[in-house]
Amino acid sequence: MTTEVIEGRHAIAAAVQEGLNGFMKGTRMPKPEVLRLRTPAPATAVLTTRAGRPRR
Repeated sequence: MTTEVIEGRHAIAAAVQEGLNGFMKGTRMPKPEVLRLRTPAPATAVLTTRAGRPRR
């Protein structure tokens, strides 16, 4: 399993946009299954999901 940590709203938005503009362009993601939602601090949430492979 690969773990990536991206901190901050702007950094997260930029990383997602980069993927949407590149290798994810035109894909459709299946609805994810929520495995776990933690709130380790008042302004922090950690969401763990699982989903099938993207469709083109």
